[in-house]
Amino acid sequence: MQVGALLLAAGQGSRFGRDKRLADMPDGRSVLAHTLSAIKAAGLPVLACVRADESAPAELRGMTLCRCKRAAEGMGSVLAEGVAVIDHWDAAVIALADMPWVKADTYRQLARYASRSGICVPTLGGRRGNPVLFGAAFFPLLMQLAGDRGARTVLRSQASAVREVVVTDPGIFRDVDVPADLRQ
Repeated sequence: MQVGALLLAAGQGSRFGRDKRLADMPDGRSVLAHTLSAIKAAGLPVLACVRADESAPAELRGMTLCRCKRAAEGMGSVLAEGVAVIDHWDAAVIALADMPWVKADTYRQLARYASRSGICVPTLGGRRGNPVLFGAAFFPLLMQLAGDRGARTVLRSQASAVREVVVTDPGIFRDVDVPADLRQ
């Protein structure tokens, strides 16, 4: 079973005020570097979605990129464009660049339960978080997404395929929207 991480890194960071992917975490490494570090430690190949009109951040140098022409439309459009270029994975973890606290073990656990016909959602304390893994059977539905709506509609419409994976990682709930998020 070939599982990869589709890294959504094409956002504008408008609420943050600048490129939040490159903002420093307390250890001096960028938000994006932290996110990539966990994915790589989990042993997953990465396809990174970036804006078509940008120079990709240095952290993504040498990686496979999907240059999203519709990035300004929102996350749903970026997700659709990224999934459309996946040609050999049986499942994809939809990783969000602005979630640097997700642990490598969470990515590993999702990949462990992957199937072509399943969806895996991490949970902690009965609450669902991110990232979410989609089997290839759901790629056609993800490719229909548009605008700023993410994959929640697919999760709702395909509820019978969802498997909740219990994790011990509070990072599944934390993202970076504003500078103060980095200090919490």
